[in-house]
Amino acid sequence: MAGITTFLDASQLPGRSQDQQTFDNAMAYVMQNFPKWGSEINATLAALNALQAGGVYAMPYKFSTTTTDGDPGAGFLRLDNATQNAAATLRLDLAGMDTVDYTGLIDTFDASTSAVKGQIRIAKQSDPSKFLDFNVTARAAPSGYRNISVSPIASTSASPFANNEPVMLFFQRTGDKGTAGDLIAPTIYVREEYASGVNAPAYTSGQARALNTVAVNTIAGASLSGGVIMLPPGTYDFDGNAWSGASSHRVYVRNITDGTIVSVGTTESTSGRSFVRGFRLTWASGNKQFSLVQAAGTTSSGGFALNAGQNELYSELAFRKVA
Repeated sequence: MAGITTFLDASQLPGRSQDQQTFDNAMAYVMQNFPKWGSEINATLAALNALQAGGVYAMPYKFSTTTTDGDPGAGFLRLDNATQNAAATLRLDLAGMDTVDYTGLIDTFDASTSAVKGQIRIAKQSDPSKFLDFNVTARAAPSGYRNISVSPIASTSASPFANNEPVMLFFQRTGDKGTAGDLIAPTIYVREEYASGVNAPAYTSGQARALNTVAVNTIAGASLSGGVIMLPPGTYDFDGNAWSGASSHRVYVRNITDGTIVSVGTTESTSGRSFVRGFRLTWASGNKQFSLVQAAGTTSSGGFALNAGQNELYSELAFRKVA
């Protein structure tokens, strides 16, 4: 933006010592260039507003109450709903009322990888307390203008702007979506559960818990069958637990395919729950089978029913595929 250039040449402005013809010509120059001067003022204010807002972009427009899909016209913006704070689409001409071409800026409105791309505020130039706030979710690029998909956030009234009213459009971009963490990694989560009032069976030491219910499975190729979890190659974190009535007991996770114990749970010296977990269990090829195994000094109950109307839960095991 070049800034204000109109009316800076004093020799072209009217003065008290000029003859009538020179004065008339100077006044004609002033009258003809007032619109250009006003556009330069608005553009300068927009630039200052953007700096003050600390990263918020600001563009001057005139508001059009037309709601049809089409180019709003040079310097204009419009919404798709006569009730302005219920609009779903904002239509922007590529040039603001300052005649500056904002195409490059508008085309970054959907650059964020987050679902909400940014926020827009439309405020009355002469009274910034009158405004509409929207989230930006998408951008379409018809010839000559842009359709911005929006969802309302807040407003000072249902329809705060009149036709042809000068407004400022402020846009702030949302940061990019972060990398997904382990909490939403592909997961298989299985449980040993029975109907309300049903006790768990008794378990002898070295017997696999009867995992019988898949609560979650978002890992392609993973499954549960006969208490055994089948997993495809990858890198996994896991955790599980089981209740036992034995006075001394613990659980562990067994790799049935390789015949190994991959993680041993907490040793408990009274009836209750033993917990087991493991991190970064990795193999490169072939499916492998895993079970949750009870270890106890004596054969004992695997759990007593509460009989409170909900299913009884006695043991559980979850694998999260982290790579």
